[in-house]
Amino acid sequence: MGLYLKIKAITWVRDSHGLFDYDSSNTIQEVIKVVESGDIVRKGTEISFYNESFSSSEGVILNINEKFNEFVLNMMKDEPAGLVIRELKSSQNKGFRLAAGDRLKIGKVVMNILETHETIKVMKQDYDECEGSNLEDICCRICFRTHTNKIDPLLSLCDCLGSLALTHFFCLQKWVISKCIKKLNSHTLTYCWKTIDCEICKKPIPLKFAYEGFDYSLIDIPRPQGLYMILEDTRNDKFKHIIHVLTPDIAPLSLGRSSECDLKINDISVSRSHATIEVFNNKFYIKDNFSKFGTLILVNKPVNLRANDNLAIQISRTVLYVSVKKKSTFCECLKCCKNRVAQEPILRRRTEIPWEEQSLQSPHSQFDN
Repeated sequence: MGLYLKIKAITWVRDSHGLFDYDSSNTIQEVIKVVESGDIVRKGTEISFYNESFSSSEGVILNINEKFNEFVLNMMKDEPAGLVIRELKSSQNKGFRLAAGDRLKIGKVVMNILETHETIKVMKQDYDECEGSNLEDICCRICFRTHTNKIDPLLSLCDCLGSLALTHFFCLQKWVISKCIKKLNSHTLTYCWKTIDCEICKKPIPLKFAYEGFDYSLIDIPRPQGLYMILEDTRNDKFKHIIHVLTPDIAPLSLGRSSECDLKINDISVSRSHATIEVFNNKFYIKDNFSKFGTLILVNKPVNLRANDNLAIQISRTVLYVSVKKKSTFCECLKCCKNRVAQEPILRRRTEIPWEEQSLQSPHSQFDN
């Protein structure tokens, strides 16, 4: 079965923080037909397709691998790509289902979904290596105890030396949570940290790290009862670390720049009422409220497309509307022509029309040859 890709590429003429303005008419549109493997290349506002013989990697925003019955879309590391939520079709118009490990892009604000009520523990991420100790003559500088084990090891996470070098893991967790600023709303609880540095040597304390084959996280916020979702805000402006705990109920939970939203995101790229999160059958779904700069699910893994599949991918200031089409075969063309002829009225030649009918149809029929 022959397939090809029909790609409608729309590029915003402005290059601003990797955003695309969905309300702007100042865009350039191109349509590309892809039948083989190759790369989608952007040069300025021009979008082109080059097959595998094109060796240069400059300007490549998407790699396409054509297979027998599918196309595989491979994302570029230096060109963040995201699925456009407003274009994703779902049953009963629920929106896109969220799960732990997903990365949301709301305007230009990126949020990581660390955990939900369905998750047993926080998803593994990149962890820093740290030092440990089993010395019995050195104690924790907070609790002054010397015990150490895999659950509560004695750790050295800063540059302090001597009797101040080691601290218990649980002691560090309590110290970190005591440094946060809490913001409470009806359905959200936000934890903010301006700095998490050692108070003595001033070295930043890693919040996630690995020690002797185990992964640890110093952020241990209380988990609410029932449905909840934990988001990590990746912005690093006023606060260095921001954690949101969402506890929606039957009513949708609103996200946006307005002070009336359940989760206020103070960023100029975020619309006043940007998106909503709802719960269906104890699962979270997000819907975009036709925001100006859109809501994305960031992807870094290959996406497989088969016949009749449709997808919208935003790569910086370009949105690619991708659809998989079937190639028309010779037999299908004949069948189509046959159906078209069958639907058209039958026109008889004039020589086949009886003389009586001809005289009724034209007063000058006697002069016809």
